[in-house]
Amino acid sequence: VCFEADERGPTEAQIKMLDKIMQYKQDIWLPIAEYLFPIYTKDICGSFSFYDDIDNDYAHQVTPTVNSPNELIKLLKPPITLSISDVDSACKDVEFDIRVACAWDMEQGISFQFLNWQINPDQSFS
Repeated sequence: VCFEADERGPTEAQIKMLDKIMQYKQDIWLPIAEYLFPIYTKDICGSFSFYDDIDNDYAHQVTPTVNSPNELIKLLKPPITLSISDVDSACKDVEFDIRVACAWDMEQGISFQFLNWQINPDQSFS
């Protein structure tokens, strides 16, 4: 968990936001996979080449064909970072970012911004 905070540490509002997130009972992975699935099948799968030390292309292992969002979830891997920005104590919205590693970009991964438990498409998938 990362908090956007100064030297005093996370604010009370950020701690409350983390508590809301931790108490959330629904699956957070399915909305991520459902959002990412059309992007993956159109722009990622089959669009990259990955070569080993002896020039064998192993892209089919890194970006395999998937037939459903549930299959795509298996390609998302730890580490997972949950980031909570500095929020106003009067804010009623639930806002946070999730960054996950993925098979096709282990260095940077992909991120999703959630606003009130919905993925914000304008701020996701970087």
